[in-house]
Amino acid sequence: LLNGNNDPGPFDISEDQWQAVQRKTLSLKPQVGGFFDFGGTLAGLKNAEMLAMVGIGDWVTGILERDGAPVSSVVPEEGGIQWTESYSIVSTSTKKDIVKKYIEYTASPEGQVKSAQMLGYPGFCVTHAGRALLNEVDSAEARRSGQLDGGENDPVALINQG
Repeated sequence: LLNGNNDPGPFDISEDQWQAVQRKTLSLKPQVGGFFDFGGTLAGLKNAEMLAMVGIGDWVTGILERDGAPVSSVVPEEGGIQWTESYSIVSTSTKKDIVKKYIEYTASPEGQVKSAQMLGYPGFCVTHAGRALLNEVDSAEARRSGQLDGGENDPVALINQG
């Protein structure tokens, strides 16, 4: 993207452009720290040894933001990578009723808010009712995580923008 690799898209580049990406990436190696070393990543971001980090999720900056560190997460205009986690009920389970109740709770507005408020790995409220409740009971977390209608990092707006 730095070199204009956005037409038609950042992943549709020539061999020469790919070589340039690799050279640029390797030139940044002295500035990289904390790769999957969560303690080092958290400390490096908090004490400004690391000025940027790609990857492991909003939960890292969420921990630091809640602790007063001047950090935040952003999604580039071009988009980002996302994964989805799912709940399943095994067909042979003898406790399907309990598991179903748990899944129903986590999908409820109250369950979504509890998930969004987790310190170590917060989730997003995925329904209008969940998002509304988060804004009502914890507006600071709603702002921090971009769960505001029309907010800069609003996941729904980002998805709708394509």
